[in-house]
Amino acid sequence: MFRFLLAAAVTLGLSLSAPTAPPKKGAPKSHPAGQGEDVRGAMSLREIAQKTGVPAGHFRQALKLDKSVDLNQPVREWIHSKGMTVQDVREAAKTYKSAKK
Repeated sequence: MFRFLLAAAVTLGLSLSAPTAPPKKGAPKSHPAGQGEDVRGAMSLREIAQKTGVPAGHFRQALKLDKSVDLNQPVREWIHSKGMTVQDVREAAKTYKSAKK
């Protein structure tokens, strides 16, 4: 009987390994190495500049931000109104770092 069930499972392409657990709720999202692991929407551009080593002025220029954007305000509070996402901030940091190598 066991051989029959094993053969049926193999024929149907069923996995005999233990199921993997889903990611824990609230677990931090991972980003590919060097691609924004330090940048979060809750951070201000000034905090992001300090954490990444990328000058705040570079973000202002790369993202085409006018002087009305407060560098101390969390990014998530204004980024979408400018038609961008936090990923755009990460990309600006990556571009700066690539150019400095």
